[in-house]
Amino acid sequence: MTGVAIKTLSQSEKVIRGGWGDGQVSVEATVPLAPEPVDGWLVGALPMAMRIGGQLTADAPVDPVLRDNVERAAALLHSWYPRLTVPDIQVASRPGNATPAAGVGCFFSGGVDSFYSALKNRDRITHLIFVIGFDIDVDNTELASEALAGARQAATTLGLPLVEVHTDVRHLVNQHVDWGTEAHGAALAMIGHMLAPALGRVIIPASYHVEHLFPWGSHPQLDPLWNSSKVTFEHHGHHATRPEKVAFIAEQPAAMEHLRVCWENPGNAYNCGRCEKCIRTMINLHVVGAAGRCTTLPSVLDAGAVQRLRLSHGGQVFAHENLAMMKANKVRDPQLRRALRRAVILGGARSAARQARGVLRGPRP
Repeated sequence: MTGVAIKTLSQSEKVIRGGWGDGQVSVEATVPLAPEPVDGWLVGALPMAMRIGGQLTADAPVDPVLRDNVERAAALLHSWYPRLTVPDIQVASRPGNATPAAGVGCFFSGGVDSFYSALKNRDRITHLIFVIGFDIDVDNTELASEALAGARQAATTLGLPLVEVHTDVRHLVNQHVDWGTEAHGAALAMIGHMLAPALGRVIIPASYHVEHLFPWGSHPQLDPLWNSSKVTFEHHGHHATRPEKVAFIAEQPAAMEHLRVCWENPGNAYNCGRCEKCIRTMINLHVVGAAGRCTTLPSVLDAGAVQRLRLSHGGQVFAHENLAMMKANKVRDPQLRRALRRAVILGGARSAARQARGVLRGPRP
């Protein structure tokens, strides 16, 4: 029978390696990891198991609350993505009555969403969580080193300890499912469960405003379905648009000195200043009156580069948010307005064509 079998291959205090079917995954952190890593393995493996089909088994029992929630998560993912089938989950439950740790963590990439959530929850957060292996390939040591240095400096400025995690989970997941739309939220939750000895609540910064939601790997309906009796996940920030978030973090020196938004990273650039995500963030800064304030992005915005953007469905959402903020703030920049509108029109035509082919995707958040 086809399927995915989960097992823990080796384990020390701060390094865990597991087997997922025919592949292997490792997680390494700067803090002690869960003595029962199967909870994290189950969550992280679910999207892959749904694509492969058949049974999902594990060599150890899981938290009973998580066991029930994973079935609900599978049903929701299947309703969004019919190609993901609900697996036959043959995993036993262990006795309950677990006591959550007192810590509150927040995933922190150094981007707009994570800075916003970290700053908004600064009084209750006890740890920031920085993961190498998600948006930065775990084997790209040069870029990882630079990004980690920025995250460490930002965490020091915020007065919060930084939990550093390295994982190669994406190498395996990418072979089976789409990272952004189907899997990255489960991978975040996997790391959250691995950090259960220190954290009883984990904040996942939102990608989209509540009025613009669509199926995505991290979502206010999906993230709570990774909860166990030991770890609770909180989807945060979906009541603020991206320009509203930028307006808030633009007043914070830590964000303006260390903001990292780029996902293309040509030549391992911290921020390239030319990709859609960099340009989108520069527009955010411009429309909220903070142009040139961020030291990690170019201060000059090229309207021609805006017009040439190739916007996905979600990219159009962010463009509309910028146009709305321009109107609300009475930003008089007709050239930028025309460029944004043209990019939206062209992006809409491309999205319609992709949707007709059944390959509609969201943007990099």
